[in-house]
Amino acid sequence: MNRPEPRGAALTGIGVRLPGPTGEPVRGPRQLWNTLLSGSSALGRYPQHRWEHMARRLHPDDRPQTPWPVAPLQLPDQVEHTAFHLSAAESQRLSATQRLVLEVGAEALEDAGLDPATLAGPDTGLYVGSASPDEAVEAFNENARPGLADLSAGGAGMLATPLSRWLDSRGPLLTMDTSCSSSLYALDAARRDLADGRVSTALVIGVNTARTPAVSRAFAHGPVLAPEPVSHPFDTGAEGFVRGEGAVAVVLRNQHEADQDRDRLYALLTHTRTGADGRSAAAGAPSASAQAELLTRTYSEADITPDEIGYLIAHGTATRAGDHAEARALGRVFDRGEHTPLWVGSVKGAFGHSEGAAGLLGVVAAALSLHHGHIPPTAGHRVPSPALGRHHLRVPTQQMRWPRAVDSARRAGVTSLGFSGAIAHALLEQAPPPRPGHEDTDQQPAHVWALSATSKAALAEQAGRLHEQLTRPDPPSAARVSAHLARRTDRRGPWRAALVHAPGSNGIAGLEALAQGRAHEALVGPARAGTGRLAWVFGGHGAARPGMGAQLYRADEIFARHMDRAHQALVQHTLAPWHPARGAAQGLAQTQQATWAMQTALAATLAERWELTPEVVVGHSLGEVAAAQVAGALDVDQAARLVVARSELLERVAPTGGMLSLEADSATARALAAAHGVEVAAANAPLLQVLSGPRERLEAVRVQAEQDGYTARELPAAPPAHSRAVEPVLGELADRLGRLRAQPPRVEMVSTVSATSVQDLSTDYWVRQLRAPVDYEAALACVARQGPVLVAELSPHPVLAVPTMRIAARHHLDAQVATLVDGTDAENQGLARLAARAHGHGLTLHQGDGPHPPVELRPRTWRAHTPADWPKTLAGLEPDEACAALAAWVHQCVDELAPGPVRETDRDTVLEELGLNSMHRLILRAEILSHLPPETATAVEQNPTINGISHTLAQTLIRAGDPAARTRVGSS
Repeated sequence: MNRPEPRGAALTGIGVRLPGPTGEPVRGPRQLWNTLLSGSSALGRYPQHRWEHMARRLHPDDRPQTPWPVAPLQLPDQVEHTAFHLSAAESQRLSATQRLVLEVGAEALEDAGLDPATLAGPDTGLYVGSASPDEAVEAFNENARPGLADLSAGGAGMLATPLSRWLDSRGPLLTMDTSCSSSLYALDAARRDLADGRVSTALVIGVNTARTPAVSRAFAHGPVLAPEPVSHPFDTGAEGFVRGEGAVAVVLRNQHEADQDRDRLYALLTHTRTGADGRSAAAGAPSASAQAELLTRTYSEADITPDEIGYLIAHGTATRAGDHAEARALGRVFDRGEHTPLWVGSVKGAFGHSEGAAGLLGVVAAALSLHHGHIPPTAGHRVPSPALGRHHLRVPTQQMRWPRAVDSARRAGVTSLGFSGAIAHALLEQAPPPRPGHEDTDQQPAHVWALSATSKAALAEQAGRLHEQLTRPDPPSAARVSAHLARRTDRRGPWRAALVHAPGSNGIAGLEALAQGRAHEALVGPARAGTGRLAWVFGGHGAARPGMGAQLYRADEIFARHMDRAHQALVQHTLAPWHPARGAAQGLAQTQQATWAMQTALAATLAERWELTPEVVVGHSLGEVAAAQVAGALDVDQAARLVVARSELLERVAPTGGMLSLEADSATARALAAAHGVEVAAANAPLLQVLSGPRERLEAVRVQAEQDGYTARELPAAPPAHSRAVEPVLGELADRLGRLRAQPPRVEMVSTVSATSVQDLSTDYWVRQLRAPVDYEAALACVARQGPVLVAELSPHPVLAVPTMRIAARHHLDAQVATLVDGTDAENQGLARLAARAHGHGLTLHQGDGPHPPVELRPRTWRAHTPADWPKTLAGLEPDEACAALAAWVHQCVDELAPGPVRETDRDTVLEELGLNSMHRLILRAEILSHLPPETATAVEQNPTINGISHTLAQTLIRAGDPAARTRVGSS
C-alpha cells in the first residue's frame, strides 16, 4: 500500500510541572534537563495531610500502616484569574487539574515565544492526554450535590476548556484517555492534524493526578505498585512502579513556518503511530509481538531503518513482566550487535509513572536529549536485567554523548504502553541549526523593550525574569530582546512599561529597577495603559538645532535611508540642499529645509521600525509641510518643492522684520500689536503669543510690554512671517508651486489656519497659510476635545511641548505630551523614547527588522488571588486593628489602579487626587464587593479616601457580626 511521505512537525515550546527531588517542583525545560542529567529521583510518599484524607476514603481493611509511595506534586489551589481573563468567580469553579493545565499550557506557549493573542481562531488545536478519574470522582461522588456549573470541572473532557476560552482557539479541542498511553495518542492526533493542514499550531498536554485512593489500591493489589518509593527500570531489582503526578505541555508548529519565524526548535517530530496489543495474554498484559510490529511499521512509514535510532525512551515502568516484554520487542526490531547496542532509557525512576502524561514526558526528555546532544542517566537503574544483555540493549547510568549517527542526524524513539492495550510510538529527529539572522552592531540604534502585564506586580515579575536572563553568560542581543517582546509576548496587558536600551542608556539596569519598584532614567513607566488617539505635531521656527541628524544618520540605517530620500527630493529644487553628514545648516532657507527633512525622516523611521503612525497631525507654520506629507496629502517631491519655495521667499523678506514672543493674553497682544503697527502672527497657547513685523516696532512692543509687567523676547533669526511683510512674495509663491496636485489627506490634518480638519491642500491653501496667523491653541484644542490624546512632537528641538501643556491645562483637556529629547538624551535615543511613550499610551509597537529567536526565560511566578474572608479575619479584632487590616488591603487595591505609587501619607488624600477617575472607582467598588457583603457597596463614594473607605468597611462588617460594636467603632 502506497502512503504519502510523512510530514514533520517542529517542537518549539515546552512547559512542565513535575515533582522535584528537593521537594520544589521542576518547572520549565532547563530545570527538567538538569534534573535528568543529575540522575536524581523525586519519588517519596504521600504527604501526611493528603494521606489522611485518602485513607478515610479506603475500606478499613485496605488502609496500610504507611502511606503509599508516590511522586507528589502540590497542585495550584488558586489561579491568577486576571492573567487568563477569568472573573474571580469563574476561577473558583476550576478544578485543581484545570488550573494546572492552564498554567503549564501558558508556560509552554511562552517558551515557544507565541503571543497568545495570535492563537485565536480555527488554526489552533488543543490536545490533552489524561487517564486520571480524580476530577469526576470528586465532583460526582455519592454525597456530592453538583450544579450545572460544576459540570465544567467534573470530567476529563473539560480539562482544556478554560485554556481554549483564554486563547479563543476554535480548532480541535479533545481529551484522549487510553490509560497510560493517553498523551502519546493526543500527540499523534496533533501531528496528523498539522500534517493535514487542519491546524497550524498544536498545544499538546499530558496531565496526571493521583488523588483517588481506589486507583492506587488496585495497583497495589496487582501487585504492580512498588512497596518502597524507588523504581528500578530494566533492573534485576525491579518491584513495580511508583505513581507520579505532573503536567507536560509541548507546542508543535509546521516546520517550515517555525523556521521562517526563527522559532527555537528543540526537535522535529518526524512520525507517530498508534496501535493495540490485540489478543494479549490478559487485560493489561503487554504483547511483545504487538509492540515490535508497531515500531517496525512506524520506522517503515517514516522511511528510516532501526539502525538510525540512537536512543529510545521506553515505557519502562519497572514491572518485571512489562520490562521483559518491552525488551523482547526491542530485541526483535533492533537487531544490534554486542558492540553497537541500543541505548534505552526511562523517566519513571526520576518522576514516577505519570500514567496519562507519561508518553509526552518521554517525548520531552527525548527532545531535550536531541537538543543538547547528550543522553542522560536513567534514574533508579543499577543492575541490568538479563534480558538486556540477550537483546543487546543497554541503559545509561551516567551522562554520555550521543552515539555517532548514521547520516549525522540524531534520531530517537519514544514508546508508551497503555494498560488498556492502546500502544503508541513517536519518532523524533535532531532539528537543523537555526538560520542566521540580524546581529547587533557597535553603532546600533536605540532599542525599545516594551513590557505589558495584567498587574503592576506581574510587570515587575516579568522584568525580573528578563533581567535574570540578560545577566547570565552569553545573554541575548538587545535586538533579540526587542523582537521577543514585540512579537512573542502578550501585549494586551493594562499595565505598561518600556526600557530604552542604547549606548548611554542602560536598559538592563532599568529592568532591575522596574523589578524592584525603583525609577530609572532608561525606564518609562510603569503605569496603566492610556487610551485615545496618537497625534503628531510638527514645530516651525526654532524646531532646528545645531548638528541635528548627524549622530542619528550614522547610527540608524532606517533613518539614514529616509533622510537620503528627503535630500534627493531637495536636490531637484535647490542648488544648496542640506544633508546632516555635511555639517550644520546655513541661513534661514537651508535651516527650514533641514527642519522639514528631519521631520519627514523621523516620521518615516517611526512608521517603518515600530509601525507607529498618527491618527491626526498638526503643523505649526513651517511644520504644516511635514504634517501634510505625513497625512498623505503631499508626496515627498511636492513637499520638497513647497518647503524650498517657501523658505527661500521667507529668507528674501527676512531683512524687513522679525518676530517677538510675548507672554500675555490674546487681548493684550492684539492691543500692543495695534498700538505699534505690528501683527499677531501666532496664538501658541494661553498667555503665549507671537508678534511679527519690523524689528524697530517689535522692539517698541518689547519695551512697553516689560513696562506693563509682561515678558517679551525676540525670536532669533525669525523672518516676519504671517504678516503683511510677506505679501510681496505671495504671487511668486503661487507661481513656483503652480498647480500643486495635493490629495485628500489619508490621516486627519487639523489646520492651524482654520483650526478645523482640512481637505484641500492645493496651492491656494499654502499661499493663504504663509500670510494668515497661526492658531495652534485652537487647532490643538480641536484635536484634544475629541478625546484623550498623546501629543508627540516630531521636532529635533521641541518648541510645542510647553504650549501644548498650557493648552491642556487651560482647557481641561486629556492630553499627554511626548518629545524626542528631554535635555539629556543622545539623539539616537529620542525616537526610542517616543516609541516607549506610545507603548505606555496603549499603542502596539511592532518590530520591523525581521524575526529573531525567542528569549529563553524561566517560567513565570503565578500570583494567585486568594479571596480574604474578612468577617472571619476581623473576628475578635479591636476596631483600630480592624481598620488597619482593611486599610492595608484598600491601599493595595488603590495602588494597583493609580497611575503612580501610592504612599502611606496618601491615605487621607481623595481618590481623584491620586489619579483615580470614575471608572477606577467602579473597579475598586467591584473588587470590594467580590470579597465583602452587599452592604459595603457605598463605601467608595461615601468616604473616597483609603482611610475613609476602610473605616466604613470596618463599621459595616463589625456591626454585622456584633451589634454592640456600633458604639466602639463610632468612637474609634
